[in-house]
Amino acid sequence: MRIKTHGLLLVIIFCGISNLCAQTSEIDSLREVVNNQSGTEKIDALNALAFRQLLVNYKLADESIEQALKLSIKENYIKGQAEANVYKGIYENLKGNKNSALHFLNMGILQAKKAGINGTEGYALTQTGNIYRGTEDYDSAKFWYSKSDEVLKDSLNPRQLSVLYRNQARLYNLTSQPKLEFSYLMRSYAIRKILNDKVLLTDIYVLLSQWYINQSNLNLAKDYLARAERLNISETLTEIRKDINYQKIVILFKESRYSEALEILEDIKKFYLDLDNLQLYARLLLDLADILESMGSYDLSIKNCFEALKICEEKKLSLEAVRAKLLIGKNYMRIGQTSSASELANDALKTAQQNNLKFYEGVAYNLKGLILQREKKYTESLVDFKKGFSIRESIKDKPGMAASLNNIGEIYAEMGDLQTALNFQMQSEAIAVSILSLKNLVWAHLDMGRVYLKQKNFAKAEYYLVKAEILANQIKFQHVLQYVYPARRNLFAAQGKLKEALIYSIRYEHFEDSISTSSITNRVLSLQSIYALGRKNQEIELLSKDKQVQEDQITIQKNKIQRQQFFIIATVLGLIFLSVLVYILYQYFRKKAALNKELQERNEEIQAQSEELSESNTLLVTLNQKLSERQEEIQAQSEELTEANTSLTMLNMELAEKNEKMATQSEELSEANSQFLHLNQELAIKQKELEAQAEELRESYDVISELNESLEQKVEERTREMKQAYKELDTFFYRSSHDFKRPLTTFMGLAEVAKITVKDNIALDLFEKVKETAVNLDRMLIKLQSISDVGAHQFVYKEVSMQQVYESAFDTYHEMIDQFGVHVTINVRPIKSFQSYPAFLKIIVENLVENAIQFRSHNNPNIVLAAQEIEGGVQLTIRDNGQGIQEEYQSRLFEMFFRGSEQSKGNGLGLYIVKKAVEKMKGNFTFKSIYQQGTTITVWFPFQLS
Repeated sequence: MRIKTHGLLLVIIFCGISNLCAQTSEIDSLREVVNNQSGTEKIDALNALAFRQLLVNYKLADESIEQALKLSIKENYIKGQAEANVYKGIYENLKGNKNSALHFLNMGILQAKKAGINGTEGYALTQTGNIYRGTEDYDSAKFWYSKSDEVLKDSLNPRQLSVLYRNQARLYNLTSQPKLEFSYLMRSYAIRKILNDKVLLTDIYVLLSQWYINQSNLNLAKDYLARAERLNISETLTEIRKDINYQKIVILFKESRYSEALEILEDIKKFYLDLDNLQLYARLLLDLADILESMGSYDLSIKNCFEALKICEEKKLSLEAVRAKLLIGKNYMRIGQTSSASELANDALKTAQQNNLKFYEGVAYNLKGLILQREKKYTESLVDFKKGFSIRESIKDKPGMAASLNNIGEIYAEMGDLQTALNFQMQSEAIAVSILSLKNLVWAHLDMGRVYLKQKNFAKAEYYLVKAEILANQIKFQHVLQYVYPARRNLFAAQGKLKEALIYSIRYEHFEDSISTSSITNRVLSLQSIYALGRKNQEIELLSKDKQVQEDQITIQKNKIQRQQFFIIATVLGLIFLSVLVYILYQYFRKKAALNKELQERNEEIQAQSEELSESNTLLVTLNQKLSERQEEIQAQSEELTEANTSLTMLNMELAEKNEKMATQSEELSEANSQFLHLNQELAIKQKELEAQAEELRESYDVISELNESLEQKVEERTREMKQAYKELDTFFYRSSHDFKRPLTTFMGLAEVAKITVKDNIALDLFEKVKETAVNLDRMLIKLQSISDVGAHQFVYKEVSMQQVYESAFDTYHEMIDQFGVHVTINVRPIKSFQSYPAFLKIIVENLVENAIQFRSHNNPNIVLAAQEIEGGVQLTIRDNGQGIQEEYQSRLFEMFFRGSEQSKGNGLGLYIVKKAVEKMKGNFTFKSIYQQGTTITVWFPFQLS
């Protein structure tokens, strides 16, 4: 079982700002910093606050992130924008909005790159890879991790680099590459040990503990978990503490300490429920159900599965729902409820196919195969196992491939095809070794031992059964011992070692009893723990209800007091309002009396002034007459001044316009001078840069020239060496072929002499077989020599006749043609005289004719050899009505040593030689074959070889 980490997600996600101690007091202090700062300092503080809020409860961080984004845009602070967008992407991912998360992360990457902040850029690239890894798009995840590695590997950002290595390790865990996973975990650990960061070290210790759990090394798993606990990370970092506790539960279950495990489990369940993250809660239940099923606690496993399935159906979590159904089906199969198990497997398969969940589609087919195997429906079971293997192979699920291959082997063993069973089990063993899957390896060794026992190969049977027993005890895989013990008992009984057989029979009975007792004990303890926790929860609920009642009563009393206070305040306010109104009215009437008195005094004063005014009017009439006369004089002078002012105004306006034009021209000239000076400065800088670049180019050119000279010398030297080696190899091959040819010729000659001198029919048959073998070896040597000759290109270039080439091939194989009654038709249309390599043509035609004879039809075999002039060259056609080649093998026919049929007696070189020869002649060929109907090969080559 592969344990997936859902925790430490937030701790992994961050690690880019400071050494983490996400306590409530620190968050409060950061809030104070935010309130007391302004500008870029406030933006940095907001990002730091959002970072820590994401660690404790991601829902708190949204407001801080949005505020940081707004201020960063207002201040045009690129660094602040980059960090805020990255945190926004992480926030959206935690909410389950993958597309939105990728959008914000991409913005953060672009901004960080623009600002040259390598740490933030590489960190955002890593988080993008994590999103794709979470959706099982491992190729995309690998791509983004490699981009992050390019940014971080040469930069001074060890913290972000350790996060990258850590996540690359998780990718290798999911793609079944444990050696690479361990390598990258240790790289991350080496950096974090130097940084001495407690949070980062805790994370890596938990992952190393998980790695050793997957390798069934419980002691080292416990050791690394103990290291994580000794760092004493604050309890407020709930994600970290939750993951430590989760790993502790896995170890406690492995040690069958159910009571302690279930007690801790309740805290983790509460953690997820408080966060309202039901998806992670469902995954937790399914992880535990998986562990419980592997330990034989089927009832508890089913209980967790059904609880998870209820959540999945309510929240429409299709992936988790499929996994839950498959686990329930597996449990039902274990307890013999095959019909229910089959129904669930079919339902899960349908959902997996609808949602393109390839991994679980493979699991569903495998479960169907196991159910049918239990029902002894071996043929149907084999079909499902092979479908499951095909899917697992397409997605490179190596543990699944190993399991499927072993299951297929078991079916063949049940059907009596023991050698085929062994072949599949050996493939399963090889994959298990490559991925360090010890449980798969135990099953492979067990099944191989049982097959060898059926073959009565007792030595190998004992070898593999002993390996299975030792490894099962070593990794504490007790479940498989219930199959190992009876197998070893049967082996000893078959060998007549009855004492040893009795020992293993007793061991098996004791093991069954202990398993049964242990299972019952663990279930009782588990049920007791569940009951105790249930009572505890009921008590908590009752206390919560009492507390709620008290709080409700207090609320009612508070409401009454608030209403009384409202009435008192309203009454007081009313009295105050009336008092103010009375005071205002009193002041109003008082002011009115004073104004009336003042008005009477003013009227008396006006009366006195009216008498004085009548006297003044008489004087005014006289003055007005004099004034009118003076005004007439002034009017005449005013008209003269008006005319003069008009002329002066016109002159002033013209002067003002000219002044404005001159000012504008002066400003334009000043700006032009400034730009000219600026351009001169830039030109001087560019000139210096160009001179520096020219100097660098000259230096680079000198270095490249030196490298080219040394490279040409090396190429010439290597070419000479290769030519010498090829010449020596060719000489060796030529002499060897002649040395082999002499004894072969002797064998064929002796066989011919034997036909004349030997009368014994049995001896003649033996000599005939010797001759046949010698002829085949002679043809093999000829083909090998053809490969050498084609590669060397040492043939004579001269005029050729296709009629002669076909007739020569007919003469070469006339014995076989006569022996098998093959009807050969040669149809060469008039072809103009052309120059070519007759030896190449002979190689091509003879190999194709030999193939046509070898794979001839058993009824009226015939071969048609045709040639015609077409498109500036010659086209050869060799057509037969033979066996043909199945479509799946046609793409490989021209590979060296490939044989497309089990009936082939050749060496797989003929068509390979044809392909090489055609390429040398700069031609091409087409191949058309219909199985059981015949084959047509068309070869075309030009008249002139340029």
